[in-house]
Amino acid sequence: MNSSLRQLLLKEAIRIGDDLLSKAEIEPPGILWRSVEVQGEEMNWNKSENIYQGVCGLVLFFIQLYKQTAEERYLQAVLEGMQWAERYSTASAGGTNAFLTGRMSVPFTYLQVYELTGQKLYLQKALELTRKWLQDPPPALKEYINGTAGTLLCLVHLHAASGEKWLLEHINQYAGLLLDHCYLGKQGLYWDRSPVNIHGLCGLSHGASGVGFVWLELGNYFTNPAFYWLAEQAFAYESQYYHTQLHNWCDLRKILSFAQEEPAMRKAYEKGERSYFTQGASMNAWCHGAAGIGLVRLRAYEVLGKYLYLEEARLALEHTRLTDIQAHQLCSPTLCHGSAGNAELFLKAYEVTYEPAYLEMALKIAEQILQWKKDKGMYCSGTRYAGEDTSLFLGNAGIGYFFLRLLEPQNVPSILLPSLPVHTYTHKSGYATLSMSVGDIQERILNKHFPRTLFLLTNFCPAEKEVYFKQQSAISSTPVVLHFTEWINTQITQLLPVEQNILREVWQLEEKKLERNTNISSDVLWYYKSQLKAQRAILLEALPDAALANTRLMLDPDMQLTSVKLPGSWQHPATWLKDDAYEATTQYLLLMPSLDFTREQALSDFTYTVLAAFIEEIKVSQGIELVLMHLDGLADKQIPEVWQLILSQIRHAIRSGILLEPDRHPLPVISRSALAIT
Repeated sequence: MNSSLRQLLLKEAIRIGDDLLSKAEIEPPGILWRSVEVQGEEMNWNKSENIYQGVCGLVLFFIQLYKQTAEERYLQAVLEGMQWAERYSTASAGGTNAFLTGRMSVPFTYLQVYELTGQKLYLQKALELTRKWLQDPPPALKEYINGTAGTLLCLVHLHAASGEKWLLEHINQYAGLLLDHCYLGKQGLYWDRSPVNIHGLCGLSHGASGVGFVWLELGNYFTNPAFYWLAEQAFAYESQYYHTQLHNWCDLRKILSFAQEEPAMRKAYEKGERSYFTQGASMNAWCHGAAGIGLVRLRAYEVLGKYLYLEEARLALEHTRLTDIQAHQLCSPTLCHGSAGNAELFLKAYEVTYEPAYLEMALKIAEQILQWKKDKGMYCSGTRYAGEDTSLFLGNAGIGYFFLRLLEPQNVPSILLPSLPVHTYTHKSGYATLSMSVGDIQERILNKHFPRTLFLLTNFCPAEKEVYFKQQSAISSTPVVLHFTEWINTQITQLLPVEQNILREVWQLEEKKLERNTNISSDVLWYYKSQLKAQRAILLEALPDAALANTRLMLDPDMQLTSVKLPGSWQHPATWLKDDAYEATTQYLLLMPSLDFTREQALSDFTYTVLAAFIEEIKVSQGIELVLMHLDGLADKQIPEVWQLILSQIRHAIRSGILLEPDRHPLPVISRSALAIT
């Protein structure tokens, strides 16, 4: 970097800092900055403590500005800003323990103040606040920016700085919580699932990359390959959504507002336009898309040394070069979803590969941002607000932070990828999750989907099961379910005939349940269809018997009638292990997809017979006649009563969303079709 550009970047960072100081508000015992928050059509200047959009974010900028200028006014801003952030976060009710967007921002930022000043008072404050807030429930989400994953990373940063053993108990708890809330995809693992998205998201802020990044850091810090395995499962999940024509990973977000988009959804649903519900988008930013995913892949290559991740990072680098340098497509110069954030990818690539071209690309973006300011007279915020914002991720503080990081990339830490220190911590015995092996983790995940199968394995072949999970390692690239399927199919043949029959029945049923869940073509489609069924059910319920009898219904094609033959109750696996002679009885079940796991409903013989009559579309009256044909020994005088009983069962199935009018629901949710993308 030539000296004139260095001077220009530092001068602009200082100008940004002084401008932010002029906007500071005094609110004893410290100072604060307001930032723009957009909710619907409303835009307000609000105050908050967090890193993403609040005071802690500005403090992190002023820390780096002070380190490069030694100007006391910036240190004073750091200290007074933290006084306000501490008071506000402890006085406010209803805060979350999220890292970047919640009150855990305060301990993390105090940790940076401690490293700046060397005063243990600030480390102590960080620990005291953390201990207090960990008494509250963890974040509901599991993602990086707003959820458990980010909080977990913050806790490990605090442990690396302090060595406090009590932190390990909470790290162990949060890691276990994160592990227990993963989902098996068609390949790999993902976390949060929402009715507003097509599937679990890709990306750093809200998606699999962000959670994978945290597992990667934990693996490195605790020297545990099991956490590396989890990270690579997250990356494998995302790899299926890389779109070769668009050179990007799919943005699987779909609906921002059901109220606003309901007319379009209804039109698409009624016309059977599946693409409306399954088409993803393409965005390239730190939060969603190649820039953030590439950052995590560079870190994965740095930690694991696998060339696969460098190859994926190079895909992200090339796409970002095209969008941000050649085409300059982004409409904001900010960190979260702007040019400054995307330039971090080039900075990280330079740190990892030492290729000067990547540093030149980051500098090119900096020059474009400076030109932007010259042309427009201001920087645009990362929101829909047309003016400038103050914050770190969506405003000028983040742009200034980017300039300072360009000047000293080895000394200014990346706030977009806050990796843990190089040293590792190996004394983790006594903490169940932190000590888990790859096999332990695989068994824990599989037990969520195949609990009855694993129960039987524990009783029929405990030694073989133990050996199988002990042999699992982070090296294997075979998908966990496929590997387990191959093993269990072999294992079944080695059991006694009675045990074979029981295990095969249970295994095949639990396989069906997982397959049904992973074949949901669109989570938003499932949710919208559920809402429409519930609305229509109210009207159908109100129909007189005669009108309902003339209505055409069928079993929801997304549901599946099935059966198992077992020597005991399906709901009570212990009854399958009695020493009595094997006398299997058929038990009927209905499998119903949901956004958690496929639900199962045990059915009586009578209910099964009623629902089976509606496998194909049929008039209710005709369906009732079919059921009556299957009921032997009915006297003529019993038929009217049984007719009403069957009709009552049909009404219950309508209320439960099991029976529907097929002409009103042309789009089944279960599909093996490939994801489309625009």
